[in-house]
Amino acid sequence: MAYMKNTTFDYFSGSNIDNFLDDCFDVDDTIAPVIKVLNLKGYTTNYCCSGHPCGVRMEMFWEDCDDDPMNCIVGIISAEKLPDNENSYRIVVDTPAIHLYISFGEDYAFEEIPDGFTYESGVLEYFIQSEEPYDFLYERLNMCKKLYEWATQLPECSNQR
Repeated sequence: MAYMKNTTFDYFSGSNIDNFLDDCFDVDDTIAPVIKVLNLKGYTTNYCCSGHPCGVRMEMFWEDCDDDPMNCIVGIISAEKLPDNENSYRIVVDTPAIHLYISFGEDYAFEEIPDGFTYESGVLEYFIQSEEPYDFLYERLNMCKKLYEWATQLPECSNQR
């Protein structure tokens, strides 16, 4: 994880200077150079993710479920019935973060997008195929490099769709 300044788009791994990170936002370090280039060229980004080989552990609640959630949801670690309702469950799930994406502030009319990516409704995305951790990291880094090369070749944004 890195921190990116809201106005200059410079990025840092952290700081021990009081209030230094107050005007920063979190960004995945592998995609930070891409986000900097895009924003400096005028392509506003809302949020992004470069994907993560380890899953995200989440808690969710499923109400009025007639089926056993263990048979319905991929990645469930545990499911326990809630005392209030026999058809409601508290579920803990590990979800893989295989989605590498950038959500833009506008639906820009890019002439080209990087090979392997899709672009629809202002979201540029790629789904990482590799499951083995180091293969995943290798693929993620290569796709972020491809995004960076694409972003550096874009013209300055004229804010026209």
